[in-house]
This record gives sequence, C-alpha cells and structure tokens, in this order.
Amino acid sequence: MAELTVDVPVRRCEACDFEYLDDEAEQLKHGAICRHLGVL
Repeated sequence: MAELTVDVPVRRCEACDFEYLDDEAEQLKHGAICRHLGVL
C-alpha cells in the first residue's frame, strides 16, 4: 500500500456549508494515481 498526496480544491455550498469534490478534484486524484502507477 502507498500513501499519495495531492492538493485538490474542495468546494463548499454557501447555503448549507456542505463540502464536496468536483470533477476537477477527481481528475487531479486520478492523475496522481496514474503517475504513481506509471500508466499515463
């Protein structure tokens, strides 16, 4: 098992303060995993 670190933007709903990851964050996470595995 490996621990990867990547900075991703966390979005917040101004109405209810719910925090979530959007498509940009998911792409950044995916890219970090691919780079780690060497499968870009």
